[in-house]
Amino acid sequence: MASRSRKGQWRICNVEIVRNALNNAWLESQGLHSLEQQWVNARYPKKALEQPTGK
Repeated sequence: MASRSRKGQWRICNVEIVRNALNNAWLESQGLHSLEQQWVNARYPKKALEQPTGK
């Protein structure tokens, strides 16, 4: 059982049962935001924001 392991948090996160139980879809349903998506949005802002709106 993963919760009774003496491994640290960073080592236990690579255990298959933990990866399957705490997948990205589940974490998002719990209200957590994707750090990867936040980084992508910050690094590559939407082109619509960069272009002027005048016609």
